Amino acid sequence: MKKIFVFYDSEDIVIARKVAQEIDATGFSPWLADDNNRTDWHAEIEELAPSDACVGAVAIWSQSSKNNAVVRDEAKEVTRVQKPLLGLLLNDTSEAPIGLRDGPRHRLECGPEDNINGQLGPKITAVFGNGEVQDRALVLKDKKLFAPGMVLSVSSYETQIEPDTTLSLLNHANPPAVLVSAYDILRPKPTSTKNPKIMNFSAIDRLREAGSMVFLDSGNYEAMRYQDANWKRGKRRLLEAVGKVDVDLAFTHDRFPDEVSAGEVSIQRRFDEICDEYQRDAALLSCAVAPIIHAPRLPGNLYFHDGLPEICCRVVQALDPPMIAVAERELGDGLMERICTVAKIRKALDRQGANAFLHVLGTGNPITMAFLSLAGADFFDGLEWCRTAINGKSWRLYHFQQWDLFASQTGLITSSEIAGLVRSQTGVMPWFMKVAFHNMAFFLQASDEIRNHHIDGRYERLFADKDLWPEFKLAKEMLGGLN
Repeated sequence: MKKIFVFYDSEDIVIARKVAQEIDATGFSPWLADDNNRTDWHAEIEELAPSDACVGAVAIWSQSSKNNAVVRDEAKEVTRVQKPLLGLLLNDTSEAPIGLRDGPRHRLECGPEDNINGQLGPKITAVFGNGEVQDRALVLKDKKLFAPGMVLSVSSYETQIEPDTTLSLLNHANPPAVLVSAYDILRPKPTSTKNPKIMNFSAIDRLREAGSMVFLDSGNYEAMRYQDANWKRGKRRLLEAVGKVDVDLAFTHDRFPDEVSAGEVSIQRRFDEICDEYQRDAALLSCAVAPIIHAPRLPGNLYFHDGLPEICCRVVQALDPPMIAVAERELGDGLMERICTVAKIRKALDRQGANAFLHVLGTGNPITMAFLSLAGADFFDGLEWCRTAINGKSWRLYHFQQWDLFASQTGLITSSEIAGLVRSQTGVMPWFMKVAFHNMAFFLQASDEIRNHHIDGRYERLFADKDLWPEFKLAKEMLGGLN
């Protein structure tokens, strides 16, 4: 819940508590120095004021508070970080202190025995907005996928578990969303005489019946990795896959853009190609369709990521899809540049008033998810959960074979069923399945933790807990400098 500071002189504490009740009634959390046995409330103000957890402050200006240097300094700290300061002119107080007279004002006629009776509610809402948390969720028919959130990907390429087995294991967790590949549904590994990698369609059906959203990927990732020249980019690949298994949403059968020089980059050409892909697939499929938006490709395996905000906005405006997807590797070099690109996309969409969700393809690292959700991304998918072993406390990823180092963390798994499977000593549960269940639990718990901190606006606590405070401060500085 977002916080609003209440600044006051000790003589006005009774009225301050009445103001706090008004703030609480509007859905915000009031912060008073006299609450919760605070011993270092100056430091707490300094930490909270610039954070996403704080939306601003209410200063009760009476004759005593105007002469109180501490109250004035508190108010100046909020204005310094450019948060709203609502000045309540108490009774016969004519004006706020010098230097604090800008911004919204409200006259409050109230004594210690008087009730405010809801008179502040409309003013607080007008200045700070609605404090009630609004869940942001992708809605497809009768299902909701809350953002930010992780989608557990399933693939046959360089994972530790075969796709059919993976799908069976996922039925124990009923994750919010799963991504499967059209390539694994339709084709075996090149030159192989074996069956396609996914034949366990009943496991997919059970996931959907239990409430999981199932996303379908074009399969171009596996085809590229396997160097499968026979994987035709035909117009009906997704239709063939959907003919075998029902899904809730399909990403477009995307075409990787041709490499061009920097001088030949055309936003219009990329926009036209993406629209053609989307319109082709939307006409074929009965499920929801989300366009994959590749950045123009430059020589040297580089991408013109600066063009993504404009391309994304134009695609959303033209097609009005429920969600758009971008590839993490195309967002820039290094995490900080990718954070900035995501923020630019989000700001551009917000300025346009667009409601489309932003999905980042290939982001399976919880730390990266946290940073990109801070920047405005909604959903993420990746294969790290079935390729590595996660330290459930720090979210650092290790080699799959090093899971023994973290087996003792099973007690931190919130699902008693999955924890029981990981602890199993019967000899029936193979070692690799224990690792998979460990990862499944902690990756989903990480996703929930990110979402909870996102809703509360307390990313600073999340990154401090993960020993990433300097990186968080750098990211915030970079985001604060964006237009």
